[in-house]
Amino acid sequence: MESEPAPSEFIDVAESTSSSGESSHISPHTDGLVVWTDLEVDRLKLLITSSRTRLAELQTEYGILRATGDTTQARLFEALQSRYEKRDSLGLRIRYRRRFLDVLLRDGEEEAEAVENEFHQAKESHQQEYEQTAVNHQNKKELTSRSRDA
Repeated sequence: MESEPAPSEFIDVAESTSSSGESSHISPHTDGLVVWTDLEVDRLKLLITSSRTRLAELQTEYGILRATGDTTQARLFEALQSRYEKRDSLGLRIRYRRRFLDVLLRDGEEEAEAVENEFHQAKESHQQEYEQTAVNHQNKKELTSRSRDA
């Protein structure tokens, strides 16, 4: 508290007025209000401002790239939807057939029927997921150059 802050530069020294109304220059070592600025703080504030600007630019660029990627994925899904459905349906059928045969050999027909019912429910769920995904991808629109610049 006794010493002056090291990395500061004196900008202005407030002058006290005497009772006669005259102003006298006050050195930093006498009584009075001393106003200074820390050069490091000013430099850091400038860096923070430029970093925030760059962050905003990067977030905008990321949003554009993500929207472009989402649109591409939607177009791919539309083009390959029937193939994806066949592939996934075949995988689902194979899993449940294996499980059905295992349960049939191990536990009998009654338990195997339960597996068959599970298969039909999974197949319906699978179909609903594809329908929902198709609806979601239909809503994806490509960014226009106007919306990219905005």
